Amino acid sequence: MLVYIAVALFPFLIYKINFEWRNKNREKLIKIILSILPMFILIAFRHEMIGADTYGYLREFRDMIEKPWSLIFYQTREEYVFRVFVKLMTYVTHSPLFYQVICTVLYFIGFVSFLYHLDFDAAWPLFFFATTGIYTFMFTATRQCIAMSICLFSYQFLKRKKLIRFLICVVFAFLFHRSAILFLFAYLIFRRKLSPLNVILYSGITIGSLLLLEQIQNWFGQLMNANYEVEDAGNGWVFFIFLTLLTVFAIVIVYTNGKRTAEVDGLINVSVISVALWVLRLFTRQAERPSFYFLFFSVALFGYAVDAIDDDRDRGIIKLVAFALCMALYIYRFFTNFASFVPYQFYGLEPLTLSLFGS
Repeated sequence: MLVYIAVALFPFLIYKINFEWRNKNREKLIKIILSILPMFILIAFRHEMIGADTYGYLREFRDMIEKPWSLIFYQTREEYVFRVFVKLMTYVTHSPLFYQVICTVLYFIGFVSFLYHLDFDAAWPLFFFATTGIYTFMFTATRQCIAMSICLFSYQFLKRKKLIRFLICVVFAFLFHRSAILFLFAYLIFRRKLSPLNVILYSGITIGSLLLLEQIQNWFGQLMNANYEVEDAGNGWVFFIFLTLLTVFAIVIVYTNGKRTAEVDGLINVSVISVALWVLRLFTRQAERPSFYFLFFSVALFGYAVDAIDDDRDRGIIKLVAFALCMALYIYRFFTNFASFVPYQFYGLEPLTLSLFGS
């Protein structure tokens, strides 16, 4: 478990280093890449039994090596573009490990782009990314993680109001995982003001979604080409309370310290979607995975908020409390939901050293 704790703390070490480069944009990018490197390594080189879906995706890749093009769409619910992607990867390598590394690179391209285009440092957002659940999700869901990366890459267009480019990214992400269509809400809500009227509107939409939960889930099931039913979650309260408190806490800090910017208002608005989806998650598990598209905005907001307090003493206390709560949640999950991740196991060395490009 110590290795997982280390990767969550590593960004703080990197951001303590003063590179003293004149090109601040380059320094910002290098710090993000160095900070994220240990997280990348653990996902890219994980054993095929770490992550609920990892073995299935690697088995699919192995099967695709011998499968003719005429059969790659036979009896599958997966998106056709993803199936084409997997087939094309078999021409690059026959190594499941190298395929996994390529997929992980794709995960992090969008995330690095998202962090780079934020107007503030990424140390705390990276810590929250690791400890609030998005990072551990990336050990599992290959298709959705690629789609999320493409959506995150569109953040630069979202900020600059480049609607066509934003839509192109979302459509491309949709071709890898249909759930990406929900990311369109980010554009619709990003520039709204957090006024009392909008708070009432957001609450009304959430309540309405609860009342129409079965119909919404049926629609989503048709979109995903799957038979989803409203499944009594029976849990999720801990993270819902945790996420709600952190979101309210961040909003209060931003508003009371006069640190609002157009970008931060956007992060707040999209974070509201995260909370709303976790309200639905209390009643059906199917709302959990879509929430990850928007949780990136939540962790960015939390990261901004902990540095937005002017008083050094108050800022130190807030950081300590936030750190303790998130680390406690992070460790707790490795004793419960992600107990199978411990101890961490690397993929066998043989595929890396002997059959990187096939036999």
